[in-house]
Amino acid sequence: MFSNSFRTILTITLMAILSLTAHAQTGSEAIAKNDFAFVNVVDNSQGFTFFGSAPAINNAGAVAFESAGVEFTSGSVWKWQNGRLTPIATSGDKSLLGVFGDNVVINSAGRVGFNAKVLSSNDPIIATGDGGALNKIASASEQGLIGGAFFGISSMNESGTVIFLGLRRTSRSQAIFAGRGGPLTTIVDTATDPRFGSLGGSAINAAGTVVFRGSLADRTEGIFLSGSGIKDIVDTNNPNVFEFLDPVINDTGTVGGAIFLAGGIEVFTATDGAITPRTNPDSSLFTLVDNVSINNRGDVAFFATEAVGPDGIFVEQTGGSNPLTVIETGDTLFGSTVVAFSMGRFSFNDRGQIAFRYLLADGRSGIAVASRQH
Repeated sequence: MFSNSFRTILTITLMAILSLTAHAQTGSEAIAKNDFAFVNVVDNSQGFTFFGSAPAINNAGAVAFESAGVEFTSGSVWKWQNGRLTPIATSGDKSLLGVFGDNVVINSAGRVGFNAKVLSSNDPIIATGDGGALNKIASASEQGLIGGAFFGISSMNESGTVIFLGLRRTSRSQAIFAGRGGPLTTIVDTATDPRFGSLGGSAINAAGTVVFRGSLADRTEGIFLSGSGIKDIVDTNNPNVFEFLDPVINDTGTVGGAIFLAGGIEVFTATDGAITPRTNPDSSLFTLVDNVSINNRGDVAFFATEAVGPDGIFVEQTGGSNPLTVIETGDTLFGSTVVAFSMGRFSFNDRGQIAFRYLLADGRSGIAVASRQH
């Protein structure tokens, strides 16, 4: 049931394994898991046949997710809150949308952002909605951009400002744009800033500060921060660093992400350019990390594959490098065994709740929320 895009992650062949977190200390795993309770948001017994891999959650506990179903085979986007499902946009409604993107975002007002195609014109758009009329942020054809991987929503802040990556049809230059439904603002542009050769995923906080992954003209890859100019947070000029996941940023300006090192992977946060490891290189082993998420308390959550164990979702709340295990494949969930799951870059809120997609051994799939009980 789940496609090959179930985890859109960067993979690496490890030349040497780097120990990362302390979650596997004797007895700590069971204690950590028992600290979390799970709520089933929606599953495939409710007319849904497929769920996007990157649900999002806001501080009120409202969850946004992409899905397909019997009556909306070309996709849909929904919001769930307190047991109530609200359709934001579906392929069966009057908007005539389809081919919805896997990534969705939601802000504190409950507004959901997504990308899809207008089926009548095959035009990719980015839009927001809360259950009523949609607000079109950008159209690939109107803005002269190419659809596909270079046109999809990246992030949205509390004011409803959306940012996204675009590839111009004529010049093939790349830019990160911001908009709320009117004229777009350019955050960074490879056509006008010759320092950059290419751009990657980005995120925006309440103050409008944007963090993004990019490559310089000399192919140095790094994490950069907008503001009064462009600030380099960390880059591959460090001989032990060669790649990064797409970053996130909270409202205090703390950046979160993952660094792919010569010997492994490190989840990190950064403030004022100072890097804080959030996984411990002297502990247990991760071979993959995906979709690091950060909340306004500076806590981080992420998906990871363990070198000698299952996949898991982990959360680090101490400000150091001691992540706790939330759930792993092989665990019991809703009366069956977890086979697979995923989370997104905006799946973690200030209350410590984590939204994730799951697949169970009995064939059920859906979206769930994990909440810390203590």
